[in-house]
Amino acid sequence: MKKLILDLRNNGGGVLGAATEIADEFLKNGQTILKTIGKKVGTKVYKATDAGDLENMPLSILINANSASASEILAGAIQDNDRGTIVGRRSFGKGLVQEDTKLRDGSVIRLTVARYYTPTGRCIQRPYNGKYDDYYMDRGGENDSELYKPDSSIFVDSLKFKTPKGKIVYGGGGIMPDVFVPFDSSGLSMYYTALRVSPVFQSFAFDYVENKRNQWKNLDDFMARFIVDEKVLSQFGFYAQKEFKIPFDKYGFMVSRNQISRLIKAQIAEQLFGDSGFNKVFNSVDNEFTRALELLKRQP
Repeated sequence: MKKLILDLRNNGGGVLGAATEIADEFLKNGQTILKTIGKKVGTKVYKATDAGDLENMPLSILINANSASASEILAGAIQDNDRGTIVGRRSFGKGLVQEDTKLRDGSVIRLTVARYYTPTGRCIQRPYNGKYDDYYMDRGGENDSELYKPDSSIFVDSLKFKTPKGKIVYGGGGIMPDVFVPFDSSGLSMYYTALRVSPVFQSFAFDYVENKRNQWKNLDDFMARFIVDEKVLSQFGFYAQKEFKIPFDKYGFMVSRNQISRLIKAQIAEQLFGDSGFNKVFNSVDNEFTRALELLKRQP
């Protein structure tokens, strides 16, 4: 591997320790990963150690509105240390630390014990005005207004911070990417949505390759020679209607034809070659991925 794109889109996070260990692989000894501050638990600073195999690896990170918590810890650590380029749309904005405590009846209570702060001092927790519904519906970069351009309202002087190389970053809710990529809404339809929320793509691909697994030498051969033609699309539409009771929608199919074709090919590639097959097909026309790839190609 010469360069790396780390895809944290739709990654809702995990445990803090995992995020700091991954960040440590990219950051040099002594660089700050994050700081946590809690009224009862005090302040703790997490720093990178001298153990890191990827400290000089050219890096881009993909994020969106569903990148949260530990994903944001990692993205924030990379951004604030000028270590890589963040690409996509503003992340969710969960800057809280929870601890689980087991109770005598076997249940568990999860308490918020601290906030975390990125290396420049940013708190990325979204504001809470006491109205739960408003808070839940405010999904950071997933808001309609932020799908296509950054929300300038979060760029206020009181939330402005500066990285070691002088780059300006902002707190106030989520990680704003260095390179904003608008959401691609082309090809969306109710028909495509109905197909996506069902297992039809995976199921069709599994059945389709049953007697075809030896037709392609490798993934590159499959990429070059396999085409989702009219015959395959017709088979898929009939399969969706028969097996999953999804009525064929001619208009929706016309609107979403390219999206449907791409996902059929990606799922078939996954059946044949695993995750690498799916990703190579799907990412070939993914706007955020291709933008990150362009940026990395410019780096030596």
